[in-house]
Amino acid sequence: MWGFLERVGRNNGLSDEQIGYGIGIGVLGGIPGGLLPAVVGERFGRIGMIALSSVLLVASYVALGRGLNMTGYVVWIALLNFGWVMGLTYYMGLTVSHDPDGRLTRLMPLGQFLAQGLGPACSALLIVNEQLSPIFIVASISATTGLAAIVLASKIGPTRALAVRESN
Repeated sequence: MWGFLERVGRNNGLSDEQIGYGIGIGVLGGIPGGLLPAVVGERFGRIGMIALSSVLLVASYVALGRGLNMTGYVVWIALLNFGWVMGLTYYMGLTVSHDPDGRLTRLMPLGQFLAQGLGPACSALLIVNEQLSPIFIVASISATTGLAAIVLASKIGPTRALAVRESN
């Protein structure tokens, strides 16, 4: 989504200056998103917080895909950042707690880098006539798929998941 926020602003009639301010101020939304996990911890469970994050992300994608003024642009970018940073913190915590030998944990930066590179690159191929709706759809599917994978993995349970990995 990040690679397309400038186009979102431009499609909503914002000037280059407004887009710069909007993205710059909106990024600050990540600060409380990073602080919340430190304050709340696991009080609501990691999956509950990942679900909240996913809802915020999808709501942001939907809102950014509709007509926005400058205030809406800043608010939704801030909520996007809030949800992203908060969710990432809980995803990482969940990974670390279920990775006793640390193999997956060490791969998290690579996975994040690949997603940040491949996601926009693949999404850009879907843009036709400056219509960004495919971007919002792909981003929403990604957020809900991530949540669904975590919920599904929690149903399997760490013991069964480890047994499956050890049998391979």
